[in-house]
Amino acid sequence: MNASYFGETLEGVGQVEDYSLRLVFKKASQQYEVLNKKKRSNELNQLT
Repeated sequence: MNASYFGETLEGVGQVEDYSLRLVFKKASQQYEVLNKKKRSNELNQLT
């Protein structure tokens, strides 16, 4: 889906969609970082 598509149909809706999508991506990337840190520390613990 294209962000400009929302903007062309209903500007207000498009802005809300864009904002919520950004929030979702932000949360997902934060969770991904946390998972990676946990995984790394687990691997280090197994090595020692």
